Amino acid sequence: MGNRAWLYLRSDSGNGARMTQVAEADNHFPTLWRVLLADGARGAAITDQRVFGDAGTDNLTSDADAAVARLGTLSTFLGRHARRGETPWLARQLDGAARYLGEQAARLTENGQPAGFSANLDELSWLSDDDDFIATTRESCHATWTQIQACIAANDVRGVRHLLGIGGPGDWVWGFGFGGLSHAYFSRQQQPRDMSYDDFVASGGFSADDLRCDASGSDAFRSKRRQRFLSEDYFDWLQPHLDDRVAYWSENIAPVGSTENEQKALAARYLVSGHYPRFLLMYTSGMDLTLLRDALEPVIAAYERCTDAYRAHEENDRQPPLWFDSIEDYETVMQLIGFCYLLHRRDLLPRIAAMFDPACRARDTLYEDLLAYEFEGRFDVDQWYHDVPYRPLVFSFYRDTKAESIDDIAAYLDTWYPAMHDATWHDGHLDVGAKGKGRKIYFGYWAVEAAAAAYLLALDDSSLRDRLVYPKDLVDFARSRDTDTRPDTAPDGTR
Repeated sequence: MGNRAWLYLRSDSGNGARMTQVAEADNHFPTLWRVLLADGARGAAITDQRVFGDAGTDNLTSDADAAVARLGTLSTFLGRHARRGETPWLARQLDGAARYLGEQAARLTENGQPAGFSANLDELSWLSDDDDFIATTRESCHATWTQIQACIAANDVRGVRHLLGIGGPGDWVWGFGFGGLSHAYFSRQQQPRDMSYDDFVASGGFSADDLRCDASGSDAFRSKRRQRFLSEDYFDWLQPHLDDRVAYWSENIAPVGSTENEQKALAARYLVSGHYPRFLLMYTSGMDLTLLRDALEPVIAAYERCTDAYRAHEENDRQPPLWFDSIEDYETVMQLIGFCYLLHRRDLLPRIAAMFDPACRARDTLYEDLLAYEFEGRFDVDQWYHDVPYRPLVFSFYRDTKAESIDDIAAYLDTWYPAMHDATWHDGHLDVGAKGKGRKIYFGYWAVEAAAAAYLLALDDSSLRDRLVYPKDLVDFARSRDTDTRPDTAPDGTR
């Protein structure tokens, strides 16, 4: 970690300031930011990230609409002047950046108050001896864009590329700054994508080849399965493998570990690594949801066993079985809570809370909001562990209209899968043919918590049902078993 910088979109309305982070950088000031901030001015400092010291610099701000228009100008120009034999990747990336940032700006615009960019360059100022770093940077941004405009007017493609500092994709990603944008279309992407931003969003983050995939199997299996990546041969191999894992680790302790408690803790971890993937595999394969409803309790029991074992090993009665700072663990917890609502197993929610509340209570908005539909006295907190992709899902619980909540959940589903790139199961469908010889296993990709939100908020989810990762039949099952006792809103005092 070096000297970091953050780029935000911010709007000040009658309801107070609204803000979202849209990019970050490390040890340099990306050219993309220079373009966005070219008409910049001093603005109030955003000090949220100033945890290692504060140089006292203001932020550098600019009007969002004008900034996004500059990206559109660059995209159009470079699209018309792609190098001979070059796929117009660069123009596509610029267009994607303009669309992403434009969408975010539109979401923040409220009551006629326009959104603006605001860059926290405080740590970068530490690298400079300039007495007025913001003033110098502002002038540099303006000068860069003025020169780019002159080159565009002169039809000087070489000059534009030189000013942008773009040669190959490596320059585009880090030097120019695409890789620092917060959307999954750009995040950590070393090579430019072979599809447009709009197509990527519409696909839910899957490639064109993924979307054409239709794994083999009998007509009966293919008609029942809930995701097209699961082949019958792979299912017939993986299910017994997971069954054997569950059976073995239910009765044995790990052969490694310095103490018996550590051996038991490791065995409990191995046990849940079979239980929950097997449960998800059953759902993906098309198991009847009445049967799946009964299969949820053994999964929770396995996590309880893991909790008890690790608390004994660590001598810490607050230890959870999963950690919220890991996006894979965090997603698992949100899925488990979601399954409890959607399968009408609310009786299991107190057991989940008992595992996670000692360490995680009052520390995450989504966790609190989901549990608030069952328990009184949950906590009103304004923070969550993973901004990408969870921010729009969190926002869906606080909207004035149901249409806005649906838009939020749609935005969440668009970025959910690519945002899970660090999860051990991500891209597991690419190893389906390997049957244990690949790096990962596939048991289904499901944003269960999104379906739970749509159900709890009593939303019309018809516009979400074609999303590959949206488990629509869980919502149907939940609604079919509803009773008059289900609240449509969280208990008073929760929000």
